[in-house]
Amino acid sequence: MRSKYRKCRCCGAHHWTDAWPANHIEPTIERSALPAPMLNRDGIDPLWHPHDGRKYESKTEFRAATKAAGAEEVGNDFQTDNRKHDSVTKAEVTEAYQKVSQGYKPSLGTTDATGTGWQ
Repeated sequence: MRSKYRKCRCCGAHHWTDAWPANHIEPTIERSALPAPMLNRDGIDPLWHPHDGRKYESKTEFRAATKAAGAEEVGNDFQTDNRKHDSVTKAEVTEAYQKVSQGYKPSLGTTDATGTGWQ
């Protein structure tokens, strides 16, 4: 429970909060009704571009890539990831789970010319 009797920062004495002396009220700083100033920045979180597949961290670069592809930027729809992924069967998942549970650890080598191995 909060006390209704507290120490004044102005004079150091204690006052009742419901009967605070008018000459001890600190002046308020005049501020805007807005919580913060409105800023329009160029930076964005890395965003994947659907036309060239690159990730952009600048709105200007993203819009330039959209224009170069002959597309038009409209609305604020959620972007979907249209990249193709290899499908994995249930049997492959089961086999991988069994290998890991038996202690299998893949070697961390570099990718060879055929594209196999870890990157």
